[in-house]
Amino acid sequence: MIHSFQADLEYKLFSDVLKSVENLYQGRQPLHHLPSARSVAWDPQSSIFFIATSEEFSRLSPIVVQEIFRHRNIVVTGVQSADDIKFDRDGLRSLGSLTAPREMHGEPFSDSENVELLIASPLL
Repeated sequence: MIHSFQADLEYKLFSDVLKSVENLYQGRQPLHHLPSARSVAWDPQSSIFFIATSEEFSRLSPIVVQEIFRHRNIVVTGVQSADDIKFDRDGLRSLGSLTAPREMHGEPFSDSENVELLIASPLL
């Protein structure tokens, strides 16, 4: 059972956090709902999130993605569900090129070696 005093404190804390968030709204909308959140051009007064559909994101060059990521977090909507992806050639292809070099970091399966692996090679 929550005591009245604790509930009052938690309600006040929640209310203060909500007010703090709402103070950042523009025109009664959170920044990530504004068109600037979908703009590649960065504006320091806009959202910390860049929002793009899966199709829009796939058309961005790696340089543009890196420039966006330099200032903002990237949120991609409409991405194929992991339940729809099989661990086969077509499934891997849906994640990107199979022939482009990839860097993979990890640790060996065996405990006998205490080294980190770095593999740079195509998936095929």
